[in-house]
Amino acid sequence: MTLRVAEWKIREVEKIKELIKSHRVIGVARLSGIPARKMQEIRRELRGKAKIRVSRKTLMRLALRECEKNGKSGISKLENFLDGECSLIFTEMNPLELNSYLESKKSRAPAKPGSIMPADVIIPEGETNLPPGPVVTDLKVMGVPADIKRGKVIITKESILAKKGEKISEKKAEIINALDLSPIVVGLELLAAYDDGVIFTKEVLGLRKEDFLEDLRTAFSRALNLSIGICYPTEHNIGHLLSSAFVKAKALAIEAGIITPEVIKELVASAYIKMLSLASKLPKDALDKELEEATSGITKKVDKKRKIERKEEEEEKEEEEEKEEEEAMEGLAALFG
Repeated sequence: MTLRVAEWKIREVEKIKELIKSHRVIGVARLSGIPARKMQEIRRELRGKAKIRVSRKTLMRLALRECEKNGKSGISKLENFLDGECSLIFTEMNPLELNSYLESKKSRAPAKPGSIMPADVIIPEGETNLPPGPVVTDLKVMGVPADIKRGKVIITKESILAKKGEKISEKKAEIINALDLSPIVVGLELLAAYDDGVIFTKEVLGLRKEDFLEDLRTAFSRALNLSIGICYPTEHNIGHLLSSAFVKAKALAIEAGIITPEVIKELVASAYIKMLSLASKLPKDALDKELEEATSGITKKVDKKRKIERKEEEEEKEEEEEKEEEEAMEGLAALFG
């Protein structure tokens, strides 16, 4: 007996494959807990930006595997995220933009008995809108310190009513809703996204665009510094490397006395200064008029510098003598005091 595959399943797989091939980014989103009305609203808001396909997981897996065989490298890894009620999303937005858009469209809803808390439910310290009565005892049993003042229920210390991941009871749901906390987040949760062979997980997708750009800038800066440090030329550092090499080559040429058009001025200036320094040490009758005038300026500067140094030495000597006299007088005063 030959088993026949239902025609609608074949058509469904082909439709999913067609959507995968015609879109750059494919995401897996969780659907659990989304009311039908909210789902219709999400589809309406995504129109023109992305397409949602809800199907059986076995058919989605089959489509992903066949697309990988046909050239979509790595896309079958999305299978690992098809857990629970899921859908595939097809878009041209990059994964971070898609996640940011879906997050912005989420809304909050009241808690229901049996709901799993997506985060800690915290009751702040202060006055509440709860009516006095047995609720105070209920709160205390749940670990929330409460009291009644001026006819109102007061929370005496900020407390956690329900922890993240906790399945809440009917009583907790009742209190949470009475406090208008609305802890349930309703909307598509992007679990993973495929883009050009790369799988972006929920942890990466949760990065803010600003943080992501800052990380890119930091990584680029570090890579640039490393490439400059090891003299590895790239289009981004070649200008700096050439500039640094030119400065070092010029300094080496000046030090070694190698004559080139780039250093000739520095070499002549250095030689001229050395010549004047040597001439200033010779007798005046050994110099011509031009050299005598040129070296007189140097001699005057040297004489001025020497005078300043002698004056500073004399002042330091006088200060030391005065200090010694003061110490001697203090000693005498102590002796005859």
